[in-house]
Amino acid sequence: MALREWLTAGLAAGIVGAIAMAAFLYVMLLRGVPTQPVLGLPAWAGAGLGLQILVGAAWGVGYGYLARSQPQIVRRPVVSGIVFGIVVYAAMQTLVIIDGAYHRPSAPTTIAALCGYVVFYGLPVALIVSRMLRRA
Repeated sequence: MALREWLTAGLAAGIVGAIAMAAFLYVMLLRGVPTQPVLGLPAWAGAGLGLQILVGAAWGVGYGYLARSQPQIVRRPVVSGIVFGIVVYAAMQTLVIIDGAYHRPSAPTTIAALCGYVVFYGLPVALIVSRMLRRA
């Protein structure tokens, strides 16, 4: 598999997943479920969305690289996407803790965030990468 194929798949999937995740977080905020701050940044919508897309794209490229070296990831995108969403959630929470911006969330906030990372980020990334790499 060529560099261009998995890189393009990962980048496209990461951007789509990041936008879906940002939309999900926005809806949750409108419904009164607070979300965790991203690395202590102020609540600037443009900067937050830009950072969300940048980080999502980076995770997507990483997933694309992993899919290149582990063909079972492409064959089983649903399972891979669920696991990937959980891993990304755990890693991002670790970054918030390291940054010192962590505040213990309520149970609904934790459940919503974990479901969001799995359904609105992990699964779309896995499905898009799988589809794009199967075509290639």
